Amino acid sequence: DDGRGLPPGLPGPRELAARGHYGLLGLRERLATLPYPARLTIGAPPRGPGTEIRAELTLRTAREEPEDHAHRSA
Repeated sequence: DDGRGLPPGLPGPRELAARGHYGLLGLRERLATLPYPARLTIGAPPRGPGTEIRAELTLRTAREEPEDHAHRSA
């Protein structure tokens, strides 16, 4: 996003959800259901205006997965 960015002092995702704004909380909850580590960070981008929302996922190849998960279809 290269707009104005998030205002300073913005409440956290749970408080925003209590006000009817579910986007960031929903994203955080979906990441929490994944069977591998995931992290959500929200802040200012390194350069310029706007907001940066980053979801980091740690994925494994089929070779790295335990045998009981390696052949599971989606």
